[in-house]
Amino acid sequence: MGKRWVKKALKIKVISIDGTQPTFSQYIFRWLFRMIDFGFPFGWGVVALVSVAVTKNHQRLGDILAKTTLIKTKPRTEFTNVAFSFKLPEEYEPKFKEVLHLNDRDVELIHEVLTGYYQTGNAELIYSMAAKTKEHIVVTIPSGMNELQFLETVLKDYNHLTANTSV
Repeated sequence: MGKRWVKKALKIKVISIDGTQPTFSQYIFRWLFRMIDFGFPFGWGVVALVSVAVTKNHQRLGDILAKTTLIKTKPRTEFTNVAFSFKLPEEYEPKFKEVLHLNDRDVELIHEVLTGYYQTGNAELIYSMAAKTKEHIVVTIPSGMNELQFLETVLKDYNHLTANTSV
């Protein structure tokens, strides 16, 4: 219970690399490799510190092998700042009207993934989020549009359609 409380206090959470809740076996894997990351044979946390410092996604060895990562649970931005953070021309034509199947939390999560990508260059999260989004709203990405452009378009379309919908 102590470690869970610490993570909650630090506003961090363990997730699978694909963005889902980790499985029991992933938690066990992380726990087993904690002994190597923080164990006595290598000094207190030296392996973990080196691993976090040199890996692309700043993961400790246990997270790399378990295919998990830590994320902040407190959004970097409030949704009101996300939804209306960019102006679209009045003549903007949405490409995916199906974005109306998303809710504000879905769009906030897409924004967080994009922000994380812009900061770290971790394309794995972009691919995963694009796959989940297109499955959720039941669309296909048009040829010539990559996953990053798709997610950016989804945000623009959502912004445009929800801003111009009568309440």
